Amino acid sequence: MNNQYDKRVYAGYYKRYDGKLFYVVTMAKDGVTGEDMVIYMPYSIRNDENYLTISKKQFCEPVMVDGKLRTRYKRQTQMRIEQDFIDSLENDLLPTPKRKRVPRPDEEKYREYRTATNYYDYAKDLCVNYLVDLRKYKFSKNYYDDFIALSKKEMEIVYEDLKFIKTCFQTVLRDYAEFFNERFIKRLSIRKYAEAHNMNRGSVENIQRKMYKKLSALLYERDQADGKVRIKTTE
Repeated sequence: MNNQYDKRVYAGYYKRYDGKLFYVVTMAKDGVTGEDMVIYMPYSIRNDENYLTISKKQFCEPVMVDGKLRTRYKRQTQMRIEQDFIDSLENDLLPTPKRKRVPRPDEEKYREYRTATNYYDYAKDLCVNYLVDLRKYKFSKNYYDDFIALSKKEMEIVYEDLKFIKTCFQTVLRDYAEFFNERFIKRLSIRKYAEAHNMNRGSVENIQRKMYKKLSALLYERDQADGKVRIKTTE
């Protein structure tokens, strides 16, 4: 007889016995006990970074309701997962549901990394290509067994830079986070951003230059701290 606690928990939507919907993000191990844990989030606040954890045992075990045993969390296999929610998971570099193999988008054609000769251009390159690099990283990770979109070394480079940018805009560059989101994730042009915020193009370009400059300083500080040079040099 199979142990119900050994069954596989997939990323996707689940309905709890009380009717509430949740989204399972991924599995993890408890750092102290080593117990299998489920990382999930309530569907009603899916746009917030409010992740919850529950042991796999608790997640899978039945619950007694009105004198009857019922499944605690039932997988909703027919429920369509919204693309904006998938994008939000990808933006957090979290696992997303496995999807069927699809052709590689034209925008994800090969490009060389870290070819900038100065930190300002490095910062600009990371921002301009952020969404493409993010998708390419997720594409490579999800479909690695079928074919390689990025080499192992490129995966390491892209992941390192994506994590660094995310951390910067969550901390020291927090004042620019919304600007970065609208310009380089939602892909608003400078003209459309200016119209949306009742600004002129010059003001938007000035904000962007300041953001690039501050990010370039942080990239330089990272290299100094790590004892590395991540820009292209002539030496």
